[in-house]
Amino acid sequence: IADLTLSPMLKRYPTFVPLRRHATSIAEVTFLVPSSNSSLRSATVMAATFNMTATIVGGGVLSIPLSCARAGILPFTLLMIVSAIATDFSLYLLVSCARRCGSTSFGKVSKAAYGSALEMFTTAVIFFLVGCIIVGLMILNQGIWTPIVLAGIASFGGETDEGDETTKFQDAVVLLVLLGLMMHYLLKRDLSSLRHICYVGFFSIAVLCATMVYRAAEKNLSHSGLFRTNVKWVASSFADVLNALPIILLAFLCSFNIISVHCSLVDPTRGRVREVIHKSVMFSFLLMCIFGVSGYLYRYDNTDGNILLCFDPKDPVIFLGRIGCGITTLFALPMNALPCREALLSLLAQISEARARRRATKEEQRQLLDKRRRENERGTCAPGVNKSFHKSRTMPTESNVGADDENGYGTSGNVKKTSRKGTVDTARPGQTNGPALSETFIHRIATFGIVFACYVAAVLAPGVAIVW
Repeated sequence: IADLTLSPMLKRYPTFVPLRRHATSIAEVTFLVPSSNSSLRSATVMAATFNMTATIVGGGVLSIPLSCARAGILPFTLLMIVSAIATDFSLYLLVSCARRCGSTSFGKVSKAAYGSALEMFTTAVIFFLVGCIIVGLMILNQGIWTPIVLAGIASFGGETDEGDETTKFQDAVVLLVLLGLMMHYLLKRDLSSLRHICYVGFFSIAVLCATMVYRAAEKNLSHSGLFRTNVKWVASSFADVLNALPIILLAFLCSFNIISVHCSLVDPTRGRVREVIHKSVMFSFLLMCIFGVSGYLYRYDNTDGNILLCFDPKDPVIFLGRIGCGITTLFALPMNALPCREALLSLLAQISEARARRRATKEEQRQLLDKRRRENERGTCAPGVNKSFHKSRTMPTESNVGADDENGYGTSGNVKKTSRKGTVDTARPGQTNGPALSETFIHRIATFGIVFACYVAAVLAPGVAIVW
């Protein structure tokens, strides 16, 4: 451990070429937090894989057919392959960096590389980005579930719902009910506890993909010349390919969750980490690629940004897929709320730590001056100088006590009392030590605050396109 602490990078081999014959040397410079045998690690390879797959395959998959319609089938497939490879490598590289410095979050990796300032910047960007994703998912849930709920109410009351449009008030009420039903999962503290949600979400989007393949095949087989006359293999302009690229890149966005998944993985060897990354990226690539091509082959150049709008709402086959997609986008909310909450709490802690460091620097300067005065008092004073004068300079006065009181409390709110034996922390009068209760309260308040802010933004937003 001492060698690791002094110079952990001296035995480092290039991360770009993780050769098996260097496994022993690489393991010697690995810092695992929590430790490999910790009880906090409870996620199996399958659970971790589906966690990452559910993070990648979210509501943004509904816009994948539009990117295929813009770029053409061949450029779309090529961009998907390149994006999958880049995602796979970047995830492994990020985990490798976390293992080098013992980091447990994206922000801490940034701090180890560039300092505290970039840690705060990275955490703030992640918080804003994931918050926007939650807003987009809420809007998608409104569009998916409001017509289903209204149709169910109409059929239960014996009425026929002829209108396809829903009002803002109806969307807001349905979304509020959905958030109330999902609050139990939104309060989850780790990704491993959401493993069952990952399975439901993945297989739900797979159901929608299967229904789209069925409808696309049925339409093209019933019209013999439809595919030959309408298919676009390559885009007519390079600008169309560039317009399709952002949708594909955002579809693979999952880097903010990979370190949390790594921290919960049982026996986190590099081989098991690579297995999780490879499988999750491969499953996501295959599912989204089939999803995009089948959606494009159903409407060709008339493909919409939300592929569900291209199908008849009363289509029974697509209705089943719509339910599956609704389940996926609904369960994607807690999957994104967790890293958003972690980013918010980490950002507040980083700001508090930065302020504490500034106060500590001033306190250290005062302590250094006091130390020099005490040394002068003990025997470094010049002959003829009154030592009682120096003693009075170091004795606490009312003004000194008031100045020191600014930093007289630690982060837990305890008073620091100095004695000959050292520094002793005592609780404030009337204060009780309840870290577990305080942590639970902060956790819930942060969750409710994020959900409320995103709910207001989703209700007021004109559409999901502006959020993406």
